[in-house]
Amino acid sequence: MKRVLLIVLALATFIVAVTAATPLSFVLRKSPLSTFGVGWQQARGTIWKGQVVGLARDGLPLGSIDLTMSPLRLIGAGGGHRLTWRDGQSRAVAEIDVGRSQVALDRVGAEMSLAQFAPAITEAFSTPNARLRVRQGSIVYGTRGCERASGTVTSDMLEEMGAQLGRVFPELTGTLACDEGRLQAHLEGRADDGTVIAVQAREGDVISITLDNLSRETGFALAAAGYSVTGTHFEYTVPLSEEAS
Repeated sequence: MKRVLLIVLALATFIVAVTAATPLSFVLRKSPLSTFGVGWQQARGTIWKGQVVGLARDGLPLGSIDLTMSPLRLIGAGGGHRLTWRDGQSRAVAEIDVGRSQVALDRVGAEMSLAQFAPAITEAFSTPNARLRVRQGSIVYGTRGCERASGTVTSDMLEEMGAQLGRVFPELTGTLACDEGRLQAHLEGRADDGTVIAVQAREGDVISITLDNLSRETGFALAAAGYSVTGTHFEYTVPLSEEAS
């Protein structure tokens, strides 16, 4: 019995060692990632610990990722790859699991530079340091794009914008969702003067800022800054950058 146990343990150790030494480039080529529009320039290291550089989705550059396999994955006890994503001033961490028809990201935490992904917005409102943050995110992509998403999203963009206008605006909070196959974030906040502020960004599409119930002072401040204000309503929409790096 002892001999059988030793043989089983030796065989299990061999399987784990061989699996862990499998080149990441080989695994990626055999994976269904291309069916989700995902491509890459180079994959380094092994499935146990590797890096993917020149990552892109549907032609949109997405920086690089580092991957570390969970030991539980090797013995079939669940767990996914630990992913660390970097692109310019933006960072994210998550657990990733790739199936035949889905790519699932869980425990997503991210901090993204809006100047990188929405430069027209940050330039227009002089908010170069504005950030978008994601906490406890969960995103599932299928062959038709974003299928399910949840998580808390916050941004300090309007706080910086308010400082430029001499007004006090709140931190915006909201959630992640999927809309027609694209990942979407919708955030809202209410200023002390009653102004209702909303920001909506959709993957590969546009980002829009809407202010309603503008106070007289906020309306004057926006108009003085050169923006077009209609009564108590203000809206500004621009495309998201397709050259993020």
